Amino acid sequence: MAQSTGEELFTTSWTLHRLSPLYHGKECQTLLDNPRALALYADRLRDLLRGDTLRGVQVGLDNTLALDDAIAKAGALNACKWEALPTWSHWNEEQSLLEDPDNDTLVIAPEESAGILVTLSYENATYKAALLAGPDGYHDSRKENTYFPLLVTRLPNPLRQTFISFLATNFDTHCSILRLPSSFLCAALENYLATLNNALTRRNSSVSARQVIERVVKDTQLTLTFPAPIAPALKSLDVHIRRESLTAFFTHGSTTAAIDNAENNKGPSTPFLAALSTYFDTHLAMKLNIDHFRDATTSPIGEKEYMRLTKVSCGAFVLGSEGRVKLLANPGRVMPFADSDAENEDDDNDDADSDSREIRAVWRANEGLLRALVERATV
Repeated sequence: MAQSTGEELFTTSWTLHRLSPLYHGKECQTLLDNPRALALYADRLRDLLRGDTLRGVQVGLDNTLALDDAIAKAGALNACKWEALPTWSHWNEEQSLLEDPDNDTLVIAPEESAGILVTLSYENATYKAALLAGPDGYHDSRKENTYFPLLVTRLPNPLRQTFISFLATNFDTHCSILRLPSSFLCAALENYLATLNNALTRRNSSVSARQVIERVVKDTQLTLTFPAPIAPALKSLDVHIRRESLTAFFTHGSTTAAIDNAENNKGPSTPFLAALSTYFDTHLAMKLNIDHFRDATTSPIGEKEYMRLTKVSCGAFVLGSEGRVKLLANPGRVMPFADSDAENEDDDNDDADSDSREIRAVWRANEGLLRALVERATV
């Protein structure tokens, strides 16, 4: 079976879509464990995009796609590949994260595949799309249908619409843009920080969780938007937070907001945003309603939403309410976090152990973000 390494999911800006189950029973009983099926649909999509003739019938591009400037500059379509994406487990527990995976011997069982990667290789450009079931893999054993709730695309808009139409025609599936509310963006950032912190808060670690968060998440920019009646002359406000301030807010909020939430039953803890809200209120006389960011259902009845969190941009990921994501923290392709100047063998062993824990912590945080996106796509 054609197999991808999964590296293609990183450092790429994806547009997010909801996707209903793919029905392929009329042509093949299964999809992921069927190399012939993947090759069939790859060839069919290639013929469509090339404008080939099938049994005397032209199956080529419409004028909109043919005249698109990006497609014209890309040149001729050289290849179209459909490959199975591995689950993220092939990067960690069973295989050392400090070594490159052996792609030649990597075997992906259908129930363990995270989805399908579609690659369109043109003369001067490469475009991609991925149908994702989640980092844990595809678990539905039903025949004739395969469910990939999340579709991510990096395609020019006319080509994206053609690809979506291809999926609808061949699999009787429905696709729509996946918008992300403020509450989701808030939870994504808070959970990412919490996952890193919880995974690294252990004894005998050569580096602290705070140091790792600063290295991975780095400086953070939050984009706040305002409804027109609230701020007619101010559509959005970018809040730039240095990495040292981010960890300070998170540490302070973890010891105050979390306790307050637990005692008053306010729902999930938001230590970072709660501390940031207190800072805004105290030093800038600006009221940030964290309830709206966290969960609109917890806000008092009749209270208006004066601002929304619409984008989170940091060193680990970029996430936008319009339905965009970019994963940046790829521990499979970074140098070890710990200092390499060890004084003795014991220090070398400690550093290697710290590297392994820290890299796995980043994987867990990435997995949590991808799971949340897949779960959101099923709502």
